Amino acid sequence: MTGVQTCALPIYYRAPALADLARIAAQAGDLDRAEALARSITEPVWQDPVLAELARAAAQAGEPDRAEALARPITDPNGQAQALTELAQAAAHAGDLDRAEALARTITDQDVRAWTLATQEGDVAIAVARAGDVDRAEALARAITDQDVRAWALAELVGDVARAGHLDRAEALARAITDQDTQARAPINLASIAVEAGDLDRAEDLARAITHPRRKAWALSWLTTAAVEAGDLNR
Repeated sequence: MTGVQTCALPIYYRAPALADLARIAAQAGDLDRAEALARSITEPVWQDPVLAELARAAAQAGEPDRAEALARPITDPNGQAQALTELAQAAAHAGDLDRAEALARTITDQDVRAWTLATQEGDVAIAVARAGDVDRAEALARAITDQDVRAWALAELVGDVARAGHLDRAEALARAITDQDTQARAPINLASIAVEAGDLDRAEDLARAITHPRRKAWALSWLTTAAVEAGDLNR
């Protein structure tokens, strides 16, 4: 019945109707029907967004091969790059680093490809740190060539290393961050972790070392509240 209805529509209504039906089928969990409907759309302006959405849904459903097959026919270079980037990130988060790298290397946009590969390097460094190998994680993070991604990866490592009880090393990592805004946030995160660990003295030292006046004032105010909650009324 649905197929008859869409075929009876004027041609300029058919593509959006098929796109809507494909989305409805995907939301209902029927990826087979959703894919069939999406592939029957002949206008790229309607088909591309649906293929990207179905690729994302397939990846979330644990079907990486299908997800990749859905992303490949996307005709818009930016849309395809975005879809492949999302699939590469999903593969990296799932621990399939070979697939993640292979997907990233097929992205035709050079800048997007470089950023995606660098982001994967950051994901790997963070995963290694959380597995307990801080030395290797730090080496991997410092080797990332993209400055923005390196700053992000180091900032993530700062938190992980600090929570593992290595505050001195975490501070050293924070100082290695070259992005000023990211580096400025690091002492606040470290101070928060120090408070969680019950080390209010260190938290205060970290807060007082913040150079940004507004952030420093906020951190000290927050630290005062934390000290009161901890029963340290003299701080």
